[in-house]
Amino acid sequence: MLSGTGAFGLPASATRAQFVERLGTPTAELPMYGKRRGLLYGNSMMLVFLGDRLREVRCWELSGYNDSLFLGWMQGVGERGADWRFSLDGQLHLGQRREQVGPWLQGLEGTGDERSDLVVKNGSEVWLGYGFEPEYRQGDEEQPVLVSITVHFNDPR
Repeated sequence: MLSGTGAFGLPASATRAQFVERLGTPTAELPMYGKRRGLLYGNSMMLVFLGDRLREVRCWELSGYNDSLFLGWMQGVGERGADWRFSLDGQLHLGQRREQVGPWLQGLEGTGDERSDLVVKNGSEVWLGYGFEPEYRQGDEEQPVLVSITVHFNDPR
């Protein structure tokens, strides 16, 4: 996926039907805020549409979601054979150590704290969430890793 310009080989302006054609039938469709609809693929990726327009792509590392976050139901959503290797700009991947994300953030307008970064790239907001994901510990339990990526797509100007 390329921040602000497209996802899965399609431009951000592609229709919902084009994304479904490219990715296949979603695992579930979820009603969301403001008349938005989420197309859930497997149990760790969602495309959010407002009408026919792509508004967000979200991906996350599932094991961080449990009943205490009221998202435990997602544990039961099967992956349906999907093996998503989500990448942002060919440089960011779930499981990367936060220190490895730093170079991608250089020169971007935004802010961050110990759990997240929010930046603007190519006219779109990109939210990066960090955690201490057991599956990605890489021998260092105190090292935060990238566990969630959300890219917001704006209307073309």
